[in-house]
Amino acid sequence: MNCAIWDFLKGLDSAPLPRAANTAHLLASLLLRGALPISVLKVVEWARLSEAEEFFWQATHLGLTAPDLLAVVRVTVE
Repeated sequence: MNCAIWDFLKGLDSAPLPRAANTAHLLASLLLRGALPISVLKVVEWARLSEAEEFFWQATHLGLTAPDLLAVVRVTVE
């Protein structure tokens, strides 16, 4: 699963916005449930985030801190 997440993160700039939002929701859910270790984030270059990457991480953070609000992001993107 880690490799699948890493592959997605590498191609995040070319991912459609709805896919990025859905994957952010999935990642947040997996992290909250302990199904993925936090080390899955080690491949992220935090100093050089593109606009798409910034959106993805904001959506992921929202999913981690306020899971109920992520549904609003999903509806807005779709």
